[in-house]
Amino acid sequence: SVWKVENLVIVGTVSSICVLHTAASAGLRWYNVVVPADGTSALTEFDQALALRQISWLYTGSVCRGVGDIRFV
Repeated sequence: SVWKVENLVIVGTVSSICVLHTAASAGLRWYNVVVPADGTSALTEFDQALALRQISWLYTGSVCRGVGDIRFV
């Protein structure tokens, strides 16, 4: 990357659409994806849980409870 970006913190509304697809695009481009759960929302609790699971399992993103839990080394 021209900008030397390796890590992306993704937050937003509609976890099952906007956040999920942004995380997927980033993960498939080998970025380290971090999604703080309290920085996202969804239309239903089921959608929220499913989107966060897909981000962590399918796209190997890190899902944490909140932005205070994010640590870059």
